[in-house]
Amino acid sequence: MGASSFRAGQLLTLEGVRFQLTRRIDQHTWQLQTTRDGRYIERTSKELLQAYANRVLVMHNDAEPITTIGPTYCEPAPEQMELAKIRRMYVVAVLDYPGNASLLDPIIERVWQKMKSPATRPSARTVLRWRAAYLQYGRDVRALVPRDEKKGNRSCRFETAVVEIVDKAIDEIYMNDKKGTIIETTEHAVTLIAQENRQRPSSMQLPLPTESTIKRQIRKIPAYERSVARDGYMNARRKFRAVMNHRLTNAPLERAEIDHTLLDVFVIDEQRGLPLGRPWLTVCIDDNTRNILGIHIGFQSPSYITVAKCLRHAFMPKLDLLEKYPDIHNEWEAFGIMQELSMDNGLEFHSIALENACLGLGIEMHYAPRKTPWFKGKVERIIGTLQKDLIHKISGTTFSNIVERGDYDPQKHAVITLSTLKHAVHKWIADVYHAKPHRSLQARPIDIWRSRVNIDEIRMPDDPTYLDAVLGKPIENCLLSHKGIEHERQYYNSPELTALRHELGDTLRVEIRVDDSDMGKIIVLAPDKTNRMFVVPALNQEYAAGLTLWQHKVIRRYAAEYMNTLDPLKWLEAKEELRALVAEEFVLKSGKGRLAGAIFLGESDMPKPKTAKNKSKPKEASPPAAPPAPMSASTPPSSQPSAPVKSMYEPVISNRSVDYA
Repeated sequence: MGASSFRAGQLLTLEGVRFQLTRRIDQHTWQLQTTRDGRYIERTSKELLQAYANRVLVMHNDAEPITTIGPTYCEPAPEQMELAKIRRMYVVAVLDYPGNASLLDPIIERVWQKMKSPATRPSARTVLRWRAAYLQYGRDVRALVPRDEKKGNRSCRFETAVVEIVDKAIDEIYMNDKKGTIIETTEHAVTLIAQENRQRPSSMQLPLPTESTIKRQIRKIPAYERSVARDGYMNARRKFRAVMNHRLTNAPLERAEIDHTLLDVFVIDEQRGLPLGRPWLTVCIDDNTRNILGIHIGFQSPSYITVAKCLRHAFMPKLDLLEKYPDIHNEWEAFGIMQELSMDNGLEFHSIALENACLGLGIEMHYAPRKTPWFKGKVERIIGTLQKDLIHKISGTTFSNIVERGDYDPQKHAVITLSTLKHAVHKWIADVYHAKPHRSLQARPIDIWRSRVNIDEIRMPDDPTYLDAVLGKPIENCLLSHKGIEHERQYYNSPELTALRHELGDTLRVEIRVDDSDMGKIIVLAPDKTNRMFVVPALNQEYAAGLTLWQHKVIRRYAAEYMNTLDPLKWLEAKEELRALVAEEFVLKSGKGRLAGAIFLGESDMPKPKTAKNKSKPKEASPPAAPPAPMSASTPPSSQPSAPVKSMYEPVISNRSVDYA
């Protein structure tokens, strides 16, 4: 770094434009000319000083940048800097003298006798060269640093043909995912040049490259490009990523992040104490205040249902928290509709239903590039903190590191139920995370929320029913008749639908919104432009209330195959039979089988399974004459030895990707 002043000919950059001070017009005004197009402007000395103080004016000279030597480009190495200081002593001694060797030699001799450094006295010509560089770079001592790296032959001693062959060898051996070594690359280059030399006369033979030559050519390739070729694009991007403020928010609910994780803890059955499995956690966090807006905990793997439930929890105020969990001391105050929602590229975030829901609520969706968790680093960090501070302290934790686990058996030590886990997570959020000073904010997240949020400015859904409709799965072109609406062979009707038919016609085509975790009701959208919607219950409430779509399909199949009936009136009877069957075999199951059984019994959230392929029916299964008594895993509901538990129940539940609401 040198020093400059306002003088004629001084080069400077003002607000990103390169200028030269041409002349002083009067005592306080300078004329500046752009170096690009020669345009003139005028500025007072005070304006130039103010721009310099505001860091929008930078002065520099037209000399090439000083090349420094050492571990960084900011300062030379200590030994080089010490030598530069010695040279400066000679320069300062002759600074005010003309460049006459006979006049300068006695001065240089006195300085050398005093310092005895360097080993031989520099000549007058050498000191004048040092002085010229010192003045050229604004009296910057780094101009006197020895530039030994520029000594010697800096041009390539090999002709172009050799360089091209070496580059080809590097591309074929070194720059690929096989990660060839320098030695292998050198050997391949020598082989290629030997083949070329056999086709050339003796007077035009090409010299053979050495390992040093190969290394020099490889160093010319940017490190990022080398990493992409050898490690792959995603690994290179992860290795060379930079932690920066990619996206800054200025207010709460301006941006939110959402993500899932599989909690490191085994959950047990509420009634029998048997281990079920690890639940999923979905978290939505406010970027600006770091407050958690909403969560969802359940056994359902990431899907649109889990995202919708988490967003519904984030949008709505948590007024029942203290009533539901009396031992929690602080309210959970963060809620509302965000302006932007950042998420990864999971399939659950690419559903049309979620896109329509966000568009309907004015939410802009931002997708992170593939394998870039730092794009939504705040929610990733909170999930990690929750796992470390809470989950890993619970008996039954699986830990995230097998080294931490040791001989610990998480299933053997599992003691927490799903409801207790939800209680613990809510208490940790309200009484620990929100109430403890945040390292980045230097304040408690709840205090930041209170100071920055005006409750009158929080956007909320106009109508909670409308929210259910927006987040529900849309089904178009459903027939509304005097029977009502048929969905999954269940009929839904209400007086409001009758009034709608009286108004618009005896038969209508309408759009409905359904929640696959509850077959007890649907939401019907009026086909006119009034934006009316109706919550319509199932006619068979005793059967359908709280029933999931997956349960409904299992019961229908059981009734068709083992009760030999398609009558909807028999589904309730099939439901009770199947419940008794599952309850009897529950304790005999393990792993996913036990988890699926607990889910069917309604002891945790419901799954949305994938249909198993190549399932075979019992060859001679016939319906029982009367409702069967509770059956074990080896007792079929008929006289045949083929057990319905294996042919009917296990393929549907066990051979699937666990997916629970």
